[in-house]
Amino acid sequence: DTDTDTDTDTDTDTDTDTGDTGIVDTLVYQVALLDLESLDDQGVPTILFLESTWGADGLYNFNFDGLEPGHSYALMVAGTQNDEDLDPSYTLDFSGVNPNDVGILAGAFLPFESVFEIGDPVGGASVDDFTLDRRSHTWTGTYEMMFLREVGETEQDGETVVTVTEGVDTVDLLAGTFPTVNAGIAAGTLYNGTIRRVDLGESPREEVELGASTGERIGMPDITLDTVAPKVIGWVENEVEPNDIFTIYETYGLDPTALDNAQGLPEPSGPGYVDQVTAVMSFPEADPYWEYGDSDVFAFQVPEEMGARIYISWTNPDINLDLNFHTAEGDFWGAGWEVADDNPEGFDSASHLGHTFLPGETWYVSVLGWEGPAGDHDYLLELEWTNP
Repeated sequence: DTDTDTDTDTDTDTDTDTGDTGIVDTLVYQVALLDLESLDDQGVPTILFLESTWGADGLYNFNFDGLEPGHSYALMVAGTQNDEDLDPSYTLDFSGVNPNDVGILAGAFLPFESVFEIGDPVGGASVDDFTLDRRSHTWTGTYEMMFLREVGETEQDGETVVTVTEGVDTVDLLAGTFPTVNAGIAAGTLYNGTIRRVDLGESPREEVELGASTGERIGMPDITLDTVAPKVIGWVENEVEPNDIFTIYETYGLDPTALDNAQGLPEPSGPGYVDQVTAVMSFPEADPYWEYGDSDVFAFQVPEEMGARIYISWTNPDINLDLNFHTAEGDFWGAGWEVADDNPEGFDSASHLGHTFLPGETWYVSVLGWEGPAGDHDYLLELEWTNP
């Protein structure tokens, strides 16, 4: 993320209102952001940001724009004033991104028991006006549902018959930073952990017209984004050699005569789970550029329609690995490096490939070495399964 929002909470009175504009200047800190990769002749890091918390009333907020992925920074906090010998303890809270910038989607669903089994929404929209409560570290906003009565005309026995499809009576509201409203909750998604169930019959309504159809705009309660989805681990497998298949450099495809060499993976744990493979990539010499060493390939099938977010990550910062994706015939279908040549590297099957997986299909994931020193390098392959 390139926008980091940080709160420094120096409040010693837990009853202080966030809206209080009084000045607290008896306990003051200085906050600095340092660039650890930009040093002067004396080895001192460059200061990118330097401010005092004077007048912050116990809660100081600041933003860092333009931070570079993989770059090393340090945050320095120093006490500069404590007139009344107060407890100098403070708390740092980091928020990597404003969810309004990423995009918040809100959906109204038929009542569900689990956020991993939500199905298709009966209504949904993109919203961008959620506001942050810096004390509770939550984002709150609203979603106005359009309750349409879809009107259509058909000919039946020579007469025009008007059909009206009414909506549902009760919905569950779910909002968050997920890519689509029916893709499920991915690890790291910010969403409302407390699902809001709404009786549409008791909600305020306003008549609206959309072309030939009529409907109502329904007032909805506030939704509070307060939960970050954890990474729920399914099965964990170890790589089993030999699982190498030569990659044809001109087409990025796999050697079709050697597909049986791929390591078959267990059945997916299901939407909401992250299945993992721990593996080792061997470089017989430096900078293999796909030509030397391992070309690890893994095959999978799904028991029901689902999507996936597939990623590789590695611990050695001096190497670069690539992730490719292939059809049942070994043809190249897409790659993580097409999205971003980074660590971790990966893709979302729905947004990048435009495809969800169906039972009976076989798919191949290949991992190749690109740059780095000779040797054995650990990496992790993760398959996070999503609703179609």
